[in-house]
Amino acid sequence: MALRPPRLLPRLTRLTDRSTAAGGPAPDELADLPVPELDQRASGSLVRIDDALKTCEQELGFARAELGADATRDFELILARAAADVRQAFAIRQELDVAAQAEDTQADGAPGADHHEADEYRPVLGDAERRARLTRVIALCESAADTLDARTRAFDDLRRLQQRTPELLADVVAREPEVTDRVAATRATLERLAGRYPADTLAMVSGNPEQAELLLVNAKAAVSAGRSALEGGQKAVAVAHARGAQNALGQAVMLLDAADATAAHLDRAAGRLDKAIASLTQDVVAARSVEGDFRVTLARTAAQASLKHVEVTREGGDPLAGLQRIAAAEAALDAALAGTRDFTEVAARASALLRDTLGRVDEQLRQTADFVATRRGAVGSPARTRLAEARRLTDAARSLQPIDPAAALGEAQRASKLVQEAARLAREDADAVMIAAEAKHDANGSDENGPITGGMMLGGILLDPKVVRSRRHAATARIGGGFGGGGFGGGRPATLRKLGTVRAWWPTPVK
Repeated sequence: MALRPPRLLPRLTRLTDRSTAAGGPAPDELADLPVPELDQRASGSLVRIDDALKTCEQELGFARAELGADATRDFELILARAAADVRQAFAIRQELDVAAQAEDTQADGAPGADHHEADEYRPVLGDAERRARLTRVIALCESAADTLDARTRAFDDLRRLQQRTPELLADVVAREPEVTDRVAATRATLERLAGRYPADTLAMVSGNPEQAELLLVNAKAAVSAGRSALEGGQKAVAVAHARGAQNALGQAVMLLDAADATAAHLDRAAGRLDKAIASLTQDVVAARSVEGDFRVTLARTAAQASLKHVEVTREGGDPLAGLQRIAAAEAALDAALAGTRDFTEVAARASALLRDTLGRVDEQLRQTADFVATRRGAVGSPARTRLAEARRLTDAARSLQPIDPAAALGEAQRASKLVQEAARLAREDADAVMIAAEAKHDANGSDENGPITGGMMLGGILLDPKVVRSRRHAATARIGGGFGGGGFGGGRPATLRKLGTVRAWWPTPVK
Protein backbone atom coordinates (compact mmCIF):
# COMPACT_ATOMS: atom_id res chain seq x y z
CA MET A 1 0.00 0.00 0.00
CA ALA A 2 1.28 3.45 -0.84
CA LEU A 3 1.82 5.92 1.94
CA ARG A 4 -0.61 8.80 1.63
CA PRO A 5 0.88 12.20 2.51
CA PRO A 6 -0.37 13.46 5.88
CA ARG A 7 -3.12 16.08 5.69
CA LEU A 8 -2.20 18.06 8.77
CA LEU A 9 1.53 18.48 8.39
CA PRO A 10 1.72 22.02 9.79
CA ARG A 11 0.54 20.77 13.17
CA LEU A 12 1.60 17.12 13.20
CA THR A 13 5.06 17.13 11.64
CA ARG A 14 7.98 17.38 14.05
CA LEU A 15 11.18 17.02 12.10
CA THR A 16 14.71 17.23 13.43
CA ASP A 17 16.79 20.15 12.15
CA ARG A 18 19.46 18.51 10.04
CA SER A 19 19.95 21.19 7.40
CA THR A 20 23.30 22.40 6.26
CA ALA A 21 24.50 25.93 6.95
CA ALA A 22 23.86 26.81 3.32
CA GLY A 23 20.14 26.50 3.88
CA GLY A 24 18.91 23.10 2.73
CA PRO A 25 19.36 19.48 3.70
CA ALA A 26 22.55 17.80 2.56
CA PRO A 27 22.10 15.41 -0.39
CA ASP A 28 23.68 12.55 1.59
CA GLU A 29 21.21 13.15 4.40
CA LEU A 30 18.23 12.86 2.04
CA ALA A 31 19.69 9.71 0.52
CA ASP A 32 19.77 8.11 3.97
CA LEU A 33 16.14 8.92 4.81
CA PRO A 34 13.51 6.19 4.44
CA VAL A 35 11.02 6.98 1.67
CA PRO A 36 8.10 7.59 4.08
CA GLU A 37 10.16 10.15 6.02
CA LEU A 38 11.35 11.73 2.78
CA ASP A 39 7.69 11.98 1.74
CA GLN A 40 6.90 13.84 4.97
CA ARG A 41 9.91 16.09 4.51
CA ALA A 42 8.82 17.00 0.98
CA SER A 43 5.24 17.72 2.02
CA GLY A 44 6.41 19.82 4.95
CA SER A 45 8.75 21.81 2.69
CA LEU A 46 5.88 22.50 0.31
CA VAL A 47 3.67 23.80 3.11
CA ARG A 48 6.38 26.10 4.47
CA ILE A 49 7.42 27.58 1.15
CA ASP A 50 3.78 28.04 0.14
CA ASP A 51 3.22 29.93 3.41
CA ALA A 52 6.32 32.01 2.69
CA LEU A 53 5.02 32.93 -0.77
CA LYS A 54 1.69 34.04 0.69
CA THR A 55 3.47 36.14 3.31
CA CYS A 56 5.70 37.70 0.65
CA GLU A 57 2.66 38.53 -1.49
CA GLN A 58 1.04 40.27 1.47
CA GLU A 59 4.25 42.14 2.34
CA LEU A 60 4.63 43.23 -1.28
CA GLY A 61 1.08 44.52 -1.22
CA PHE A 62 1.89 46.67 1.82
CA ALA A 63 5.09 47.94 0.20
CA ARG A 64 3.31 48.72 -3.07
CA ALA A 65 0.67 50.74 -1.25
CA GLU A 66 3.33 52.63 0.70
CA LEU A 67 5.97 53.19 -1.97
CA GLY A 68 4.37 52.64 -5.37
CA ALA A 69 4.67 49.94 -8.04
CA ASP A 70 8.01 51.16 -9.42
CA ALA A 71 9.77 50.70 -6.09
CA THR A 72 8.63 47.09 -5.75
CA ARG A 73 8.98 45.90 -9.35
CA ASP A 74 12.26 44.04 -8.77
CA PHE A 75 10.74 42.19 -5.83
CA GLU A 76 7.71 41.24 -7.95
CA LEU A 77 10.09 39.56 -10.38
CA ILE A 78 11.91 37.77 -7.55
CA LEU A 79 8.60 36.51 -6.18
CA ALA A 80 7.52 35.31 -9.64
CA ARG A 81 10.80 33.38 -10.03
CA ALA A 82 10.32 31.66 -6.67
CA ALA A 83 6.67 30.94 -7.44
CA ALA A 84 7.67 29.19 -10.67
CA ASP A 85 9.84 26.75 -8.70
CA VAL A 86 7.00 26.13 -6.25
CA ARG A 87 4.51 25.47 -9.06
CA GLN A 88 6.87 22.85 -10.47
CA ALA A 89 7.27 21.27 -7.04
CA PHE A 90 3.50 21.07 -6.56
CA ALA A 91 3.12 19.49 -10.02
CA ILE A 92 5.56 16.73 -9.03
CA ARG A 93 3.74 16.26 -5.71
CA GLN A 94 0.46 15.89 -7.62
CA GLU A 95 1.99 13.20 -9.84
CA LEU A 96 3.17 11.34 -6.75
CA ASP A 97 -0.26 11.59 -5.12
CA VAL A 98 -1.97 10.31 -8.27
CA ALA A 99 0.46 7.38 -8.37
CA ALA A 100 -0.24 6.65 -4.69
CA GLN A 101 -3.97 6.64 -5.33
CA ALA A 102 -3.50 4.28 -8.28
CA GLU A 103 -1.45 1.95 -6.12
CA ASP A 104 -4.13 2.00 -3.41
CA THR A 105 -6.75 1.12 -6.02
CA GLN A 106 -4.61 -1.73 -7.32
CA ALA A 107 -3.97 -3.07 -3.85
CA ASP A 108 -7.61 -2.82 -2.83
CA GLY A 109 -8.61 -4.73 -5.97
CA ALA A 110 -6.13 -7.54 -5.41
CA PRO A 111 -7.93 -10.46 -3.66
CA GLY A 112 -6.05 -11.07 -0.44
CA ALA A 113 -7.32 -14.63 -0.15
CA ASP A 114 -5.54 -15.70 -3.32
CA HIS A 115 -1.89 -14.85 -2.79
CA HIS A 116 -1.04 -15.66 -6.41
CA GLU A 117 -3.37 -12.92 -7.67
CA ALA A 118 -2.28 -10.54 -4.90
CA ASP A 119 1.36 -11.07 -5.90
CA GLU A 120 0.53 -9.61 -9.31
CA TYR A 121 0.24 -6.16 -7.71
CA ARG A 122 3.06 -3.87 -8.78
CA PRO A 123 3.64 -0.30 -7.55
CA VAL A 124 3.08 2.45 -10.09
CA LEU A 125 6.39 4.01 -9.03
CA GLY A 126 9.37 2.15 -7.63
CA ASP A 127 11.17 3.40 -4.53
CA ALA A 128 14.07 4.79 -6.58
CA GLU A 129 11.76 6.86 -8.79
CA ARG A 130 9.69 8.02 -5.84
CA ARG A 131 12.85 9.01 -3.97
CA ALA A 132 14.15 10.96 -6.95
CA ARG A 133 10.91 12.90 -7.33
CA LEU A 134 10.60 13.66 -3.62
CA THR A 135 14.20 14.87 -3.56
CA ARG A 136 13.41 17.11 -6.52
CA VAL A 137 10.42 18.58 -4.66
CA ILE A 138 12.65 19.46 -1.71
CA ALA A 139 15.32 20.92 -4.00
CA LEU A 140 12.76 23.14 -5.74
CA CYS A 141 11.42 24.35 -2.38
CA GLU A 142 14.96 25.13 -1.24
CA SER A 143 15.68 26.97 -4.50
CA ALA A 144 12.58 29.12 -4.04
CA ALA A 145 13.51 29.82 -0.42
CA ASP A 146 17.04 30.81 -1.45
CA THR A 147 15.64 33.16 -4.10
CA LEU A 148 13.45 34.93 -1.54
CA ASP A 149 15.98 34.91 1.31
CA ALA A 150 18.60 36.54 -0.91
CA ARG A 151 16.44 39.69 -1.02
CA THR A 152 15.15 39.75 2.55
CA ARG A 153 17.57 42.41 3.74
CA ALA A 154 17.04 44.54 0.63
CA PHE A 155 13.28 44.38 1.13
CA ASP A 156 13.55 45.36 4.79
CA ASP A 157 15.80 48.25 3.80
CA LEU A 158 13.22 49.32 1.23
CA ARG A 159 10.40 49.45 3.78
CA ARG A 160 12.62 51.00 6.50
CA LEU A 161 10.55 49.26 9.14
CA GLN A 162 12.66 50.09 12.18
CA GLN A 163 12.48 53.79 11.36
CA ARG A 164 8.79 53.64 10.45
CA THR A 165 7.45 51.35 13.20
CA PRO A 166 5.51 54.12 15.02
CA GLU A 167 3.89 55.06 11.69
CA LEU A 168 2.89 51.46 10.94
CA LEU A 169 1.40 50.97 14.40
CA ALA A 170 -0.54 54.22 14.09
CA ASP A 171 -1.87 53.17 10.69
CA VAL A 172 -3.25 49.92 12.14
CA VAL A 173 -4.95 51.88 14.92
CA ALA A 174 -6.48 54.28 12.38
CA ARG A 175 -7.81 51.52 10.10
CA GLU A 176 -9.09 49.12 12.76
CA PRO A 177 -12.46 50.83 13.48
CA GLU A 178 -13.47 50.73 9.80
CA VAL A 179 -12.68 47.02 9.56
CA THR A 180 -14.49 46.37 12.85
CA ASP A 181 -17.61 48.06 11.47
CA ARG A 182 -17.48 45.77 8.44
CA VAL A 183 -17.66 42.63 10.59
CA ALA A 184 -21.25 43.30 11.64
CA ALA A 185 -22.30 44.03 8.04
CA THR A 186 -20.68 40.85 6.75
CA ARG A 187 -22.26 38.79 9.50
CA ALA A 188 -25.69 40.18 8.56
CA THR A 189 -25.05 39.32 4.91
CA LEU A 190 -24.14 35.73 5.78
CA GLU A 191 -27.22 35.41 8.00
CA ARG A 192 -29.35 36.54 5.07
CA LEU A 193 -27.70 34.01 2.77
CA ALA A 194 -28.09 31.24 5.37
CA GLY A 195 -31.85 31.70 5.06
CA ARG A 196 -31.69 31.06 1.31
CA TYR A 197 -28.94 28.50 0.75
CA PRO A 198 -27.77 25.21 2.33
CA ALA A 199 -25.04 25.33 4.97
CA ASP A 200 -22.53 23.57 2.68
CA THR A 201 -22.85 26.40 0.16
CA LEU A 202 -21.53 28.89 2.71
CA ALA A 203 -19.12 26.57 4.54
CA MET A 204 -15.99 28.24 3.13
CA VAL A 205 -16.97 31.67 4.50
CA SER A 206 -19.43 31.07 7.34
CA GLY A 207 -16.71 31.39 10.00
CA ASN A 208 -15.07 34.46 8.48
CA PRO A 209 -16.63 37.13 10.74
CA GLU A 210 -15.53 35.29 13.89
CA GLN A 211 -12.00 34.74 12.56
CA ALA A 212 -11.83 38.41 11.53
CA GLU A 213 -12.85 39.46 15.04
CA LEU A 214 -10.08 37.33 16.54
CA LEU A 215 -7.55 38.86 14.16
CA LEU A 216 -8.67 42.36 15.11
CA VAL A 217 -8.14 41.47 18.77
CA ASN A 218 -4.69 40.18 17.78
CA ALA A 219 -3.93 43.39 15.90
CA LYS A 220 -4.81 45.56 18.92
CA ALA A 221 -2.70 43.38 21.22
CA ALA A 222 0.23 43.53 18.79
CA VAL A 223 -0.02 47.32 18.57
CA SER A 224 0.07 47.59 22.36
CA ALA A 225 3.03 45.20 22.58
CA GLY A 226 4.82 47.05 19.78
CA ARG A 227 4.49 50.39 21.50
CA SER A 228 5.73 48.89 24.77
CA ALA A 229 8.73 47.47 22.92
CA LEU A 230 9.49 50.88 21.43
CA GLU A 231 9.38 52.47 24.84
CA GLY A 232 11.82 49.83 26.06
CA GLY A 233 14.20 50.42 23.15
CA GLN A 234 13.56 46.99 21.61
CA LYS A 235 13.31 48.03 17.98
CA ALA A 236 13.48 44.54 16.43
CA VAL A 237 10.72 43.28 18.71
CA ALA A 238 8.62 46.36 17.91
CA VAL A 239 9.02 45.67 14.18
CA ALA A 240 7.87 42.07 14.75
CA HIS A 241 4.70 43.25 16.48
CA ALA A 242 4.08 45.94 13.86
CA ARG A 243 4.30 43.33 11.11
CA GLY A 244 2.05 41.01 13.05
CA ALA A 245 -0.53 43.77 13.55
CA GLN A 246 -0.41 44.77 9.89
CA ASN A 247 -0.75 41.18 8.69
CA ALA A 248 -3.60 40.45 11.12
CA LEU A 249 -5.52 43.50 9.93
CA GLY A 250 -4.84 42.58 6.31
CA GLN A 251 -6.14 39.04 6.83
CA ALA A 252 -9.26 40.35 8.55
CA VAL A 253 -9.98 42.47 5.48
CA MET A 254 -9.35 39.43 3.23
CA LEU A 255 -11.83 37.35 5.23
CA LEU A 256 -14.55 39.99 4.96
CA ASP A 257 -13.85 40.56 1.25
CA ALA A 258 -14.10 36.80 0.66
CA ALA A 259 -17.52 36.60 2.33
CA ASP A 260 -18.80 39.60 0.36
CA ALA A 261 -17.48 38.16 -2.92
CA THR A 262 -19.20 34.84 -2.23
CA ALA A 263 -22.49 36.64 -1.56
CA ALA A 264 -22.22 38.52 -4.86
CA HIS A 265 -21.31 35.34 -6.75
CA LEU A 266 -24.30 33.46 -5.32
CA ASP A 267 -26.64 36.27 -6.32
CA ARG A 268 -25.26 36.23 -9.88
CA ALA A 269 -25.43 32.44 -10.05
CA ALA A 270 -29.08 32.41 -9.06
CA GLY A 271 -29.78 34.76 -11.96
CA ARG A 272 -27.80 32.66 -14.46
CA LEU A 273 -29.52 29.43 -13.51
CA ASP A 274 -32.68 30.33 -15.51
CA LYS A 275 -30.60 30.87 -18.64
CA ALA A 276 -28.72 27.59 -18.13
CA ILE A 277 -31.94 25.62 -17.67
CA ALA A 278 -33.42 27.16 -20.83
CA SER A 279 -30.29 26.32 -22.85
CA LEU A 280 -30.22 22.68 -21.74
CA THR A 281 -33.97 22.34 -22.32
CA GLN A 282 -33.47 23.44 -25.95
CA ASP A 283 -30.71 20.85 -26.35
CA VAL A 284 -32.98 18.12 -25.00
CA VAL A 285 -35.64 19.09 -27.54
CA ALA A 286 -33.04 18.98 -30.35
CA ALA A 287 -31.84 15.56 -29.17
CA ARG A 288 -35.34 14.11 -29.47
CA SER A 289 -35.15 14.53 -33.24
CA VAL A 290 -32.10 12.26 -33.42
CA GLU A 291 -33.23 8.66 -33.68
CA GLY A 292 -31.25 5.45 -33.49
CA ASP A 293 -28.20 6.90 -31.73
CA PHE A 294 -27.82 5.18 -28.37
CA ARG A 295 -25.22 7.71 -27.14
CA VAL A 296 -27.56 10.63 -27.82
CA THR A 297 -30.41 8.81 -26.08
CA LEU A 298 -28.29 8.22 -22.99
CA ALA A 299 -27.06 11.83 -22.88
CA ARG A 300 -30.60 13.15 -23.38
CA THR A 301 -31.96 10.96 -20.58
CA ALA A 302 -29.17 12.13 -18.23
CA ALA A 303 -29.86 15.75 -19.17
CA GLN A 304 -33.56 15.35 -18.42
CA ALA A 305 -32.68 13.86 -15.02
CA SER A 306 -30.39 16.82 -14.33
CA LEU A 307 -33.10 19.30 -15.25
CA LYS A 308 -35.57 17.57 -12.97
CA HIS A 309 -33.10 17.46 -10.09
CA VAL A 310 -32.26 21.16 -10.41
CA GLU A 311 -35.92 22.14 -10.58
CA VAL A 312 -36.77 20.07 -7.50
CA THR A 313 -33.82 21.42 -5.44
CA ARG A 314 -33.93 24.97 -6.77
CA GLU A 315 -35.87 26.48 -3.87
CA GLY A 316 -33.40 26.64 -1.01
CA GLY A 317 -30.74 24.78 -3.01
CA ASP A 318 -27.25 25.68 -4.12
CA PRO A 319 -27.32 27.64 -7.41
CA LEU A 320 -23.60 26.96 -7.96
CA ALA A 321 -24.15 23.21 -7.73
CA GLY A 322 -27.17 23.57 -10.02
CA LEU A 323 -25.13 25.44 -12.62
CA GLN A 324 -22.37 22.86 -12.45
CA ARG A 325 -24.83 19.98 -12.87
CA ILE A 326 -26.50 21.68 -15.84
CA ALA A 327 -23.14 22.47 -17.45
CA ALA A 328 -21.93 18.87 -17.13
CA ALA A 329 -25.15 17.55 -18.69
CA GLU A 330 -24.97 20.11 -21.49
CA ALA A 331 -21.34 19.23 -22.25
CA ALA A 332 -22.19 15.52 -22.45
CA LEU A 333 -25.19 16.19 -24.70
CA ASP A 334 -23.17 18.53 -26.93
CA ALA A 335 -20.54 15.82 -27.34
CA ALA A 336 -23.19 13.26 -28.26
CA LEU A 337 -24.80 15.64 -30.78
CA ALA A 338 -21.51 16.85 -32.30
CA GLY A 339 -21.89 14.49 -35.29
CA THR A 340 -25.23 16.08 -36.18
CA ARG A 341 -23.91 19.67 -36.19
CA ASP A 342 -21.48 21.51 -38.41
CA PHE A 343 -18.00 22.39 -37.15
CA THR A 344 -18.79 26.08 -36.63
CA GLU A 345 -21.75 25.34 -34.36
CA VAL A 346 -19.80 22.72 -32.39
CA ALA A 347 -16.92 25.17 -31.83
CA ALA A 348 -19.26 28.03 -30.90
CA ARG A 349 -21.15 25.92 -28.36
CA ALA A 350 -17.89 24.61 -26.85
CA SER A 351 -16.57 28.18 -26.57
CA ALA A 352 -19.73 29.40 -24.82
CA LEU A 353 -19.73 26.47 -22.40
CA LEU A 354 -16.00 26.98 -21.78
CA ARG A 355 -16.51 30.65 -20.87
CA ASP A 356 -19.18 29.73 -18.35
CA THR A 357 -17.09 26.90 -16.90
CA LEU A 358 -13.97 29.04 -16.58
CA GLY A 359 -16.00 31.72 -14.82
CA ARG A 360 -17.17 29.19 -12.23
CA VAL A 361 -13.70 27.70 -11.84
CA ASP A 362 -12.19 31.14 -11.31
CA GLU A 363 -14.66 31.75 -8.48
CA GLN A 364 -13.93 28.31 -6.98
CA LEU A 365 -10.20 29.02 -7.16
CA ARG A 366 -10.61 32.44 -5.54
CA GLN A 367 -12.75 31.11 -2.73
CA THR A 368 -10.48 28.15 -1.99
CA ALA A 369 -7.28 30.21 -2.24
CA ASP A 370 -8.73 32.76 0.20
CA PHE A 371 -9.66 29.97 2.61
CA VAL A 372 -6.17 28.44 2.46
CA ALA A 373 -4.48 31.84 2.82
CA THR A 374 -6.50 32.74 5.90
CA ARG A 375 -6.25 29.26 7.50
CA ARG A 376 -2.77 28.42 6.34
CA GLY A 377 -1.70 27.59 9.87
CA ALA A 378 -3.85 24.46 9.57
CA VAL A 379 -4.05 23.48 5.88
CA GLY A 380 -1.67 20.73 4.79
CA SER A 381 0.06 19.67 1.61
CA PRO A 382 -2.73 17.64 -0.11
CA ALA A 383 -5.21 20.54 -0.25
CA ARG A 384 -2.54 22.95 -1.48
CA THR A 385 -1.35 20.43 -4.07
CA ARG A 386 -4.86 19.98 -5.51
CA LEU A 387 -5.31 23.75 -5.57
CA ALA A 388 -2.03 24.25 -7.42
CA GLU A 389 -2.96 21.56 -9.96
CA ALA A 390 -6.38 23.14 -10.48
CA ARG A 391 -4.65 26.44 -11.25
CA ARG A 392 -2.33 24.72 -13.71
CA LEU A 393 -5.24 23.07 -15.52
CA THR A 394 -7.12 26.37 -15.64
CA ASP A 395 -4.11 28.06 -17.21
CA ALA A 396 -3.87 25.20 -19.71
CA ALA A 397 -7.56 25.62 -20.56
CA ARG A 398 -7.03 29.31 -21.27
CA SER A 399 -4.05 28.53 -23.49
CA LEU A 400 -6.12 26.04 -25.48
CA GLN A 401 -9.22 28.27 -25.60
CA PRO A 402 -8.47 30.03 -28.93
CA ILE A 403 -7.34 26.92 -30.80
CA ASP A 404 -9.28 23.96 -29.34
CA PRO A 405 -12.29 24.93 -27.20
CA ALA A 406 -13.37 21.30 -26.72
CA ALA A 407 -9.99 20.26 -25.30
CA ALA A 408 -9.92 23.42 -23.20
CA LEU A 409 -13.33 22.55 -21.78
CA GLY A 410 -12.03 19.16 -20.67
CA GLU A 411 -9.13 20.82 -18.83
CA ALA A 412 -11.48 23.31 -17.18
CA GLN A 413 -13.81 20.51 -16.04
CA ARG A 414 -10.89 18.63 -14.51
CA ALA A 415 -9.79 21.85 -12.79
CA SER A 416 -13.26 22.22 -11.31
CA LYS A 417 -13.18 18.73 -9.81
CA LEU A 418 -9.72 19.28 -8.34
CA VAL A 419 -10.52 22.63 -6.78
CA GLN A 420 -13.59 21.09 -5.16
CA GLU A 421 -11.36 18.38 -3.71
CA ALA A 422 -8.91 21.04 -2.53
CA ALA A 423 -11.73 22.91 -0.78
CA ARG A 424 -12.93 19.74 0.93
CA LEU A 425 -9.45 18.82 2.15
CA ALA A 426 -8.75 22.36 3.35
CA ARG A 427 -11.98 22.46 5.33
CA GLU A 428 -11.22 19.07 6.90
CA ASP A 429 -7.76 20.28 7.92
CA ALA A 430 -9.04 23.51 9.44
CA ASP A 431 -11.93 21.80 11.23
CA ALA A 432 -9.64 19.14 12.70
CA VAL A 433 -7.19 21.74 13.98
CA MET A 434 -9.88 23.86 15.59
CA ILE A 435 -11.52 20.85 17.25
CA ALA A 436 -8.16 19.73 18.64
CA ALA A 437 -7.29 23.24 19.82
CA GLU A 438 -10.63 23.65 21.55
CA ALA A 439 -10.23 20.28 23.24
CA LYS A 440 -6.81 21.28 24.56
CA HIS A 441 -8.19 24.62 25.72
CA ASP A 442 -11.03 22.87 27.57
CA ALA A 443 -8.58 20.43 29.16
CA ASN A 444 -6.19 23.16 30.33
CA GLY A 445 -8.88 25.65 31.28
CA SER A 446 -6.90 28.55 29.80
CA ASP A 447 -4.81 29.62 26.85
CA GLU A 448 -1.56 31.17 27.99
CA ASN A 449 -0.92 32.77 24.63
CA GLY A 450 -4.26 34.60 24.74
CA PRO A 451 -5.93 35.53 21.47
CA ILE A 452 -2.69 35.08 19.55
CA THR A 453 -3.34 31.31 19.51
CA GLY A 454 -6.67 31.90 17.81
CA GLY A 455 -6.76 34.16 14.77
CA MET A 456 -3.05 34.69 14.20
CA MET A 457 -2.01 31.06 14.46
CA LEU A 458 -4.89 29.74 12.39
CA GLY A 459 -4.05 32.42 9.83
CA GLY A 460 -0.39 31.42 9.80
CA ILE A 461 0.81 34.84 10.96
CA LEU A 462 4.14 33.69 12.18
CA LEU A 463 5.61 34.50 15.55
CA ASP A 464 9.26 34.37 16.49
CA PRO A 465 9.76 32.52 19.80
CA LYS A 466 11.31 35.69 21.26
CA VAL A 467 8.10 37.68 20.89
CA VAL A 468 5.52 35.07 21.93
CA ARG A 469 4.07 36.31 25.18
CA SER A 470 4.00 32.94 26.94
CA ARG A 471 7.50 31.70 27.75
CA ARG A 472 6.06 28.23 28.33
CA HIS A 473 4.94 28.00 24.70
CA ALA A 474 7.89 29.91 23.23
CA ALA A 475 9.80 26.72 22.39
CA THR A 476 6.94 25.47 20.23
CA ALA A 477 5.90 28.72 18.58
CA ARG A 478 5.74 28.46 14.84
CA ILE A 479 8.61 30.05 12.98
CA GLY A 480 9.08 30.98 9.35
CA GLY A 481 8.40 33.71 6.85
CA GLY A 482 10.77 36.13 8.53
CA PHE A 483 10.88 37.57 12.02
CA GLY A 484 7.63 38.23 13.86
CA GLY A 485 4.57 38.73 11.72
CA GLY A 486 6.41 37.49 8.66
CA GLY A 487 8.46 39.38 6.09
CA PHE A 488 9.83 38.99 2.59
CA GLY A 489 11.75 35.72 2.73
CA GLY A 490 11.78 32.00 2.16
CA GLY A 491 9.99 30.90 5.29
CA ARG A 492 13.16 30.21 7.29
CA PRO A 493 13.82 31.55 10.79
CA ALA A 494 15.97 34.66 10.53
CA THR A 495 18.72 33.04 12.59
CA LEU A 496 18.83 29.84 10.49
CA ARG A 497 17.54 30.64 6.98
CA LYS A 498 16.80 27.01 6.21
CA LEU A 499 13.80 24.74 5.86
CA GLY A 500 14.89 21.96 8.17
CA THR A 501 12.63 22.51 11.18
CA VAL A 502 8.89 22.50 11.72
CA ARG A 503 7.48 23.13 15.19
CA ALA A 504 4.19 21.45 16.00
CA TRP A 505 2.42 24.18 17.92
CA TRP A 506 -1.09 22.76 17.50
CA PRO A 507 -2.20 19.91 19.77
CA THR A 508 -2.55 16.44 18.35
CA PRO A 509 -6.16 15.56 17.51
CA VAL A 510 -8.37 13.96 20.09
CA LYS A 511 -9.24 10.34 19.17
